[in-house]
Amino acid sequence: MNEMAIETGINDKNNYQGKSDWSFYQKPGNKKYIRLLKKDIGSKKYKLYKTDGIVTSYFLISENNKYIGRIQIDKINKDGYIKTSHGTIKNFYQIMFTLLVPDYRNIYSDVSLSTQAIKSYEKLAGSGTKLFKINIKDTRNKIHKFNKELLLQYPGNVVQISESQKGFVNEHFKDYYTRIKQNQGVLPGVFKQMFISGDTNLDLFLFGKLEE
Repeated sequence: MNEMAIETGINDKNNYQGKSDWSFYQKPGNKKYIRLLKKDIGSKKYKLYKTDGIVTSYFLISENNKYIGRIQIDKINKDGYIKTSHGTIKNFYQIMFTLLVPDYRNIYSDVSLSTQAIKSYEKLAGSGTKLFKINIKDTRNKIHKFNKELLLQYPGNVVQISESQKGFVNEHFKDYYTRIKQNQGVLPGVFKQMFISGDTNLDLFLFGKLEE
């Protein structure tokens, strides 16, 4: 894999193909090619869908089935290599990586990184999230704390995303789903009330601090 940290300055137009691909999978004859992994995600009640193939597509979808974004990943052994990514909301990467890191030993960044993508990785590195780590893997396979200058110093340096503690994110989501279904006596529990009302504090619990 010749993953290269090259700053392109703009988003790859091919990334926007994700919305068209989602429309394709919504046709009755094509729904069999896509499966729901998670629903009721956070205050906005997002859904996560997956397609299987040589390159796997993960779609983040709204409660009413509108396209929000997509990440395409090529899985080699236990590692994932991002081929394209495109999101239409703030915090897209933080939400998606929280959802995806349990499925891979490491996730590595795109072949070419837009200025916007690099800014997103910078924000993630400074977000203080405890669910996953953002590092740099250099051409000699050494791991460093995230640093934009180091990332762009040599072709071949890439961003590495990995779970902070193996197994924790899956347990975190199990706890979340238990909490949003619980009652306190005859009344909804606190988390269930937050879920019903769309309280953004639910996102703080699920993803950590998000950019407003």
